[in-house]
Amino acid sequence: MILRIRRIEVIWLLLMAITVGNALIAENVEPSLSIAIFVAISLAFKGWMVVGHFMELKNANPKIRAWMNAYFYVIPLMIIVVHAFPEWLATVTSLR
Repeated sequence: MILRIRRIEVIWLLLMAITVGNALIAENVEPSLSIAIFVAISLAFKGWMVVGHFMELKNANPKIRAWMNAYFYVIPLMIIVVHAFPEWLATVTSLR
């Protein structure tokens, strides 16, 4: 019997490997800007893959697809900004 692996299964395995890799990084590496950037990029990549392959939005309304993809630009950017400028962000968002 020949085992055939479909493309979607390869993508799923890749997403799982990235998730496990990020968990290992979170447990074993000191936080730094380069780690935050790596995690943000991997989050964006995983998001694009999920939107493109698992949510079947390739043929959906372009506005819906654009809003879903925008989420994976905004959240990684926020991760980087929070890590790079924590004091400034605390000042800007304080209620005083």
